[in-house]
Amino acid sequence: MNYTKTNGAKLLQPKMKRFSEFDILRGVLLLMMSVDHSPSSLRRLTDQPLGFFSTAECFVFVSAFLAGMLFRKRAEKLGFAAARSSSIHRAGRIYRAHLVTLAFAFVLGTFFLSELPGIKYMLDRYLMDPWAAIAGSLALLFRPPLMDILPMYVLFSFLTPAAFGAAQRWGWKTVLFLSFSAWIIAQTEVREILVTACKDLPFVQLGPFDLLAWQLLWVSGLFIGQRFLENRTLLPTAHSLRTLSILSAVAVLFWR
Repeated sequence: MNYTKTNGAKLLQPKMKRFSEFDILRGVLLLMMSVDHSPSSLRRLTDQPLGFFSTAECFVFVSAFLAGMLFRKRAEKLGFAAARSSSIHRAGRIYRAHLVTLAFAFVLGTFFLSELPGIKYMLDRYLMDPWAAIAGSLALLFRPPLMDILPMYVLFSFLTPAAFGAAQRWGWKTVLFLSFSAWIIAQTEVREILVTACKDLPFVQLGPFDLLAWQLLWVSGLFIGQRFLENRTLLPTAHSLRTLSILSAVAVLFWR
């Protein structure tokens, strides 16, 4: 077992194994999402390549799957507090990346708008009231188009220890039931009501992602990820899993 060292002393903190295949998959999904948001003819291949499912859904689910595995592994080896701290620390890093991305876009919109007219669509609310938009972005309430997946990722990273804590106390069935109930509530167009109510607030721009709906995808990924780590023998074999994936993809494509 590999250990990290501090001042020549071994610490009981095993190095977490990287899942390079999933990292590569997430990288490919990020590239596909970049193509989806560009004026490229490749969008015909990358935009919803699996029927109704877009690359964003795949990216969120794979990220949640990895988060579920890593959280459970850390909790078993280092304790729940250490796993929670790691998840919150990761949320902080994503939050800083979100702020840097927005700062870069705000600078472009402020000084180079005439040279980049397409950015006006993304930052029209910012241009109307820059200081309110900056304050809203710090609170994750201001999420311009094409720059709203990172805020959702931050919030779901904070949701991860809460989901595991609730599962530890009441079980995963209860957590999944609550998550599915929130998804049902999202189908009643609650988000549209909120968007209408906040349309005159300059520091709020919610973006297209409905958090009440997308949280079900994240919680499901957490559950499957931690279950995969819990007992791999309960899952289908690699061959049967590939067969099931191919049949599901073909069925969804024909349904599409």
